[in-house]
Amino acid sequence: MRFNQKAHLITEARYQAWYDLAIQTAGLTDLERAILAAVVAYYQRLAGRGYAGLLSYERLPDATGWPDVESIKAAVRHLVELGLVAVLPRANEYLPALPPVDLTTGAR
Repeated sequence: MRFNQKAHLITEARYQAWYDLAIQTAGLTDLERAILAAVVAYYQRLAGRGYAGLLSYERLPDATGWPDVESIKAAVRHLVELGLVAVLPRANEYLPALPPVDLTTGAR
Protein backbone atom coordinates (compact mmCIF):
# COMPACT_ATOMS: atom_id res chain seq x y z
CA MET A 1 0.00 0.00 0.00
CA ARG A 2 1.27 3.45 -0.85
CA PHE A 3 0.45 5.29 2.30
CA ASN A 4 1.80 8.16 4.37
CA GLN A 5 2.70 6.20 7.51
CA LYS A 6 1.61 9.08 9.75
CA ALA A 7 -1.87 9.22 8.22
CA HIS A 8 -4.88 7.27 9.47
CA LEU A 9 -7.40 5.38 7.36
CA ILE A 10 -10.96 6.41 8.08
CA THR A 11 -14.16 4.46 8.47
CA GLU A 12 -17.12 4.43 6.10
CA ALA A 13 -19.18 6.52 8.49
CA ARG A 14 -16.67 9.37 8.13
CA TYR A 15 -16.27 9.52 4.32
CA GLN A 16 -18.26 12.73 3.87
CA ALA A 17 -16.55 14.37 6.84
CA TRP A 18 -13.20 13.27 5.36
CA TYR A 19 -14.06 14.88 2.03
CA ASP A 20 -15.33 18.08 3.64
CA LEU A 21 -12.03 18.42 5.53
CA ALA A 22 -9.71 17.14 2.79
CA ILE A 23 -10.82 19.66 0.15
CA GLN A 24 -9.92 22.48 2.53
CA THR A 25 -6.26 21.45 2.48
CA ALA A 26 -4.19 24.47 1.56
CA GLY A 27 -2.51 24.40 -1.83
CA LEU A 28 -4.58 21.67 -3.51
CA THR A 29 -4.99 21.96 -7.26
CA ASP A 30 -8.33 21.71 -9.04
CA LEU A 31 -7.30 18.24 -10.23
CA GLU A 32 -6.48 17.08 -6.70
CA ARG A 33 -9.87 18.32 -5.49
CA ALA A 34 -11.53 16.51 -8.40
CA ILE A 35 -9.75 13.29 -7.43
CA LEU A 36 -10.93 13.66 -3.82
CA ALA A 37 -14.48 14.19 -5.11
CA ALA A 38 -14.18 11.07 -7.29
CA VAL A 39 -12.94 9.03 -4.31
CA VAL A 40 -15.81 10.11 -2.04
CA ALA A 41 -18.36 9.56 -4.83
CA TYR A 42 -16.93 6.07 -5.41
CA TYR A 43 -17.36 5.13 -1.75
CA GLN A 44 -20.85 6.63 -1.60
CA ARG A 45 -21.85 4.50 -4.63
CA LEU A 46 -20.21 1.48 -3.06
CA ALA A 47 -22.12 1.99 0.20
CA GLY A 48 -25.40 2.52 -1.64
CA ARG A 49 -25.16 -0.32 -4.18
CA GLY A 50 -22.60 -2.68 -2.71
CA TYR A 51 -20.50 -2.41 -5.89
CA ALA A 52 -19.17 0.63 -7.72
CA GLY A 53 -16.59 -0.69 -10.19
CA LEU A 54 -12.92 -0.13 -9.52
CA LEU A 55 -11.61 3.42 -9.39
CA SER A 56 -8.30 3.26 -11.28
CA TYR A 57 -5.93 5.55 -13.15
CA GLU A 58 -7.77 4.53 -16.31
CA ARG A 59 -11.16 5.51 -14.87
CA LEU A 60 -10.12 8.67 -13.06
CA PRO A 61 -10.08 10.73 -16.29
CA ASP A 62 -13.81 10.06 -16.72
CA ALA A 63 -14.51 10.61 -13.02
CA THR A 64 -12.58 13.89 -12.86
CA GLY A 65 -13.02 15.27 -16.37
CA TRP A 66 -9.20 15.48 -16.59
CA PRO A 67 -7.91 13.50 -19.61
CA ASP A 68 -4.16 13.43 -18.82
CA VAL A 69 -3.37 10.21 -16.92
CA GLU A 70 0.19 11.33 -16.12
CA SER A 71 -1.15 14.46 -14.40
CA ILE A 72 -3.60 12.27 -12.48
CA LYS A 73 -0.78 9.96 -11.35
CA ALA A 74 1.26 12.95 -10.14
CA ALA A 75 -1.76 14.37 -8.30
CA VAL A 76 -2.46 11.01 -6.62
CA ARG A 77 1.19 10.80 -5.51
CA HIS A 78 0.86 14.27 -3.98
CA LEU A 79 -2.37 13.30 -2.20
CA VAL A 80 -0.60 10.21 -0.79
CA GLU A 81 2.31 12.38 0.38
CA LEU A 82 -0.15 14.71 2.11
CA GLY A 83 -1.78 11.72 3.81
CA LEU A 84 -5.19 12.36 2.23
CA VAL A 85 -5.41 9.03 0.38
CA ALA A 86 -3.77 5.64 0.46
CA VAL A 87 -3.51 3.40 -2.60
CA LEU A 88 -3.55 -0.38 -2.75
CA PRO A 89 -1.20 -0.80 -5.74
CA ARG A 90 -2.36 -4.06 -7.27
CA ALA A 91 -6.01 -3.06 -7.19
CA ASN A 92 -5.44 0.70 -7.50
CA GLU A 93 -7.96 1.06 -4.73
CA TYR A 94 -7.99 4.56 -3.26
CA LEU A 95 -8.64 4.72 0.47
CA PRO A 96 -9.61 7.95 2.25
CA ALA A 97 -7.10 8.94 4.94
CA LEU A 98 -6.36 11.90 7.13
CA PRO A 99 -2.92 13.21 8.06
CA PRO A 100 -1.98 13.73 11.70
CA VAL A 101 -1.85 17.50 11.08
CA ASP A 102 -4.77 19.72 10.08
CA LEU A 103 -3.52 20.85 6.68
CA THR A 104 -5.83 23.84 6.63
CA THR A 105 -4.31 25.36 9.77
CA GLY A 106 -1.16 23.34 10.48
CA ALA A 107 -2.51 22.35 13.94
CA ARG A 108 -1.68 18.89 15.28
